[in-house]
Amino acid sequence: MAKALVFGATGFVGASLLEILLRETKYTEVLAVTRKPLSIAVGADEKSSVFYVRTKGETDRDIKNLGYARTNIFRPSIIMGERPEKRLLESAAISLFSVVNSAMIGKLSRYRGIDARTIANAMVLAPKSGGERTVVYQWRDMMDLNSKKD
Repeated sequence: MAKALVFGATGFVGASLLEILLRETKYTEVLAVTRKPLSIAVGADEKSSVFYVRTKGETDRDIKNLGYARTNIFRPSIIMGERPEKRLLESAAISLFSVVNSAMIGKLSRYRGIDARTIANAMVLAPKSGGERTVVYQWRDMMDLNSKKD
């Protein structure tokens, strides 16, 4: 039996890869890492006639219906920190988020930038935390997991 870790699962390629992995019986665990929700909050619907919206709805449904004892879905916004390569727009976004992060409160907090190490720590800690069968971790949830790692 195998495990799969998928990054970029919200794009068309990533969604297709998830679909394939979910159908393959040799995979006992599939972890999807995304920068935005697997399903678009407004209108994601597996029965939609709009391909993109339908794909998001189908992916969300399939992951939730895997039947695993536990499924953890991580939904970071912008991933903060230094990168070996320089991307102008990404660097500008990281600079912007460094300033506005603390102003994002309430429902906006899920859009806060988060460090890659914080995401990775949350991924390691999540299986140990118990809880629901399917858990979606937004910014606050990942931060809470990291505060309990001691």
